[in-house]
Amino acid sequence: MEVKSDELLSLEASDLPHGVRDFKTIKEKLYDTTAYPSQEHLYYRNFAPALERLRFISKHLKKLDESDIQFCDLGFGPGVLTQFILEEKPTWTACGVDISPECVRYAEKLMKLKGVNERVQFTTGDVRNLPYADNTFDLVLAMEVLEHIPDPLKGLLEVVRVLKPGGYAITSIPVQLPVPMHLYVPQNPREVLNLYERANLEVLDFSAKEFRIETGPFIATFALSVKV
Repeated sequence: MEVKSDELLSLEASDLPHGVRDFKTIKEKLYDTTAYPSQEHLYYRNFAPALERLRFISKHLKKLDESDIQFCDLGFGPGVLTQFILEEKPTWTACGVDISPECVRYAEKLMKLKGVNERVQFTTGDVRNLPYADNTFDLVLAMEVLEHIPDPLKGLLEVVRVLKPGGYAITSIPVQLPVPMHLYVPQNPREVLNLYERANLEVLDFSAKEFRIETGPFIATFALSVKV
């Protein structure tokens, strides 16, 4: 089933038991059955936090000019961000992991439609147990992903594990955004920075900006980190 982004919050509220904060239930009710169409995913065309996210990523992609970079997109959804990077960097290759089989199927169709499918391999999986060897990737992205698991440090440690020494992580975690799918709700940007420090990532660039959506204000944080 595909849903539009402006239906997402109501879908969460109606399909989940009141007050649920259980990953298994959320997975069964939403991730196993739902995919967001690429043109709607997180309002990439007109949603201010998503546009800010894209600007942050683009700024740092310009610094990575190597021709043989392999990156991994965690929680890729319909694959919009993966597609964007592969089109911007025609010599790069990608892997991706998403908990939703519906998103995997949708993203694979999108990659084929855009002609980049030969440079990417998607799989269904959990970011807390990635199916890759240590020191595999030059770059890992986890955009609006870690808040969806109850133990974000475990997910972030997996990011560190699969990164090559000196590899980069670009991550985004919202602050003060307690919607039903969010199992980790940091209360301030300092809490997010502490999470990166606990994972032994060196933060090179960090941005925190307040936005207002239907449910109220929240803070979007973006980070570029390096595995030391």
